[in-house]
Amino acid sequence: MQLPNELTILFQPIVMIHQQTILGYEAFIRGPANSPYINPQLLFEQAQHQGREAVIDLEIYCHLQVIKQFVSLELPGKLFLNSTLFHHNPLYHYTAADIVDIAAGSGLHREKLVVELKVNGDFNASDTEHQIALCHQSGIQLSLYQQAYIDKLTAYQGEMPDYIKFNRHLINDIAASPERQQLLQQSITHWEVQGAPLIAEGVESRDDFRYIANSGIAAAQGYYFSRPSASPPRALKLELFCTSEVEINRSQATLLNETVAILSTPTPSVPPDTLLNEVEQLFRHHQTLQSIPVVTDTGQPLGLVRRQHLYSLFALQYGRSLYAKNRVTTLIDEDTVTLDAHTPITEASSKITAVMQQQVESDFIITERGRYLGIGKVIELLRRITELQVRNAHYANPLTLLPGNVPIYEHFEGCVRDGMTFVVAYCDLDHFKPFNDIYGYSQGDGVIRKVAEILLEHSGSATDFVGHVGGDDFIIIFRSIDWKRRCHKILERFAASVAEFYASDDYQRGGFYAKSRQGEMTFYHLLSLSIGAVEINPHPEMTHHDISTLTTEAKKGAKAIAGNSLYVRTYTKAS
Repeated sequence: MQLPNELTILFQPIVMIHQQTILGYEAFIRGPANSPYINPQLLFEQAQHQGREAVIDLEIYCHLQVIKQFVSLELPGKLFLNSTLFHHNPLYHYTAADIVDIAAGSGLHREKLVVELKVNGDFNASDTEHQIALCHQSGIQLSLYQQAYIDKLTAYQGEMPDYIKFNRHLINDIAASPERQQLLQQSITHWEVQGAPLIAEGVESRDDFRYIANSGIAAAQGYYFSRPSASPPRALKLELFCTSEVEINRSQATLLNETVAILSTPTPSVPPDTLLNEVEQLFRHHQTLQSIPVVTDTGQPLGLVRRQHLYSLFALQYGRSLYAKNRVTTLIDEDTVTLDAHTPITEASSKITAVMQQQVESDFIITERGRYLGIGKVIELLRRITELQVRNAHYANPLTLLPGNVPIYEHFEGCVRDGMTFVVAYCDLDHFKPFNDIYGYSQGDGVIRKVAEILLEHSGSATDFVGHVGGDDFIIIFRSIDWKRRCHKILERFAASVAEFYASDDYQRGGFYAKSRQGEMTFYHLLSLSIGAVEINPHPEMTHHDISTLTTEAKKGAKAIAGNSLYVRTYTKAS
């Protein structure tokens, strides 16, 4: 068979749900464009018509191209590689060891590989166990892709795969299917006992993600996170991981934008083929090191080897003589957390505590564009968070616990330093003083808290910043591209919530009568919210005073419009 000279290679992220990190990427191929073989299934069917050798040649060619592209993109995590050969015919002379050789020749270490085998109607337990064993002997992981044959796979009692993947026909729209929910839960219960991590493929909506996130499944994959792409995302927005309409940690909202880069300490690393006795010598030479990263020659970290684990192994009877010549990859900590240097401190805290919990003395890996940068210490991260919490509590508004003026100004200045366009929305209540005078300060405080709740609910938790200037004045700093839609949602939500703060007669009347500051009886309309927004293209000389002046003017424009209103203006240096 003539091999196609134009393959399109796509990658789709597989996401660890509770760690909020990317586990790896599944690779997909598309045949030559504008040809009947753009569908890879047709491409392989044609190869099958030409015989076993044609299928093998095509499989090897596709694997080679996928691995080269994965290495070229420097993607984090593991590569999930589909295989059509192992399961269908164990006699084919293309084995897991051959895949390892192809990967090594392209600069990808075997620890980064996961071979994915599909469980079809012709499922054979003995064959499957044999393939799992071959993969493990070659030092690569294996994922069983569970299609419609759940009963066959749950009856399997052989050597365990490294992952079990549920296919999209079971997962897609599962939030609306009690029958499939029951089927899935039975399967989850079975595999939890076996200890195999579970992956849900076909998560395409927030409702499905909510269900999966609460089901005990460890990882997810689907259009909800990202479609297969030639340039897949290296990280995902935190708001994708929210499992309720309002999932905001208010203390987190006050911690500004400090990243884990400040915690990075350069630490000597070792390549994957290093022997354990060589690692021990390194620990002896560096007495303060608690962990040593294992890093490939392309700079990709595979994990950490911890001093305690190594010395515990060597302390066993005959431990040193048995294990000293083993490769360092046999002792990599599977719970190693790897974070990009640009990860915010608060995001790092949630990811690390979800995995490491009580291991406050442990280390984690910090990377820059997927390459090893240094080591961070959990205890230093926790210490820094405590310092920031104490500092920001001093400036937080006591009623809403939102950041006050000092953090707001610092956030302004950080946005200017970034040099990217951002939007500042000044939010102010209309008719709030007479409402406070008539209904009392306790009811007024309730309104203020409601506004804070609504602003948090409709701002992007991973992208936007909400601050409380004081009284009934709030600031939102938007990085979300759909900020106008969010503002309109805020206005709609506030208008719908006003009734709960009024006596029924006043609400039905549309307001109340009260004396004005001049002593005259005046009709005051229901509370409404004015939002004055400024889209800012910053210049380096811009200060927080400049931004405050612009937003105050925008607020005046919004206040001039009756009722719940949004007033927008754009600022550039020339204007």
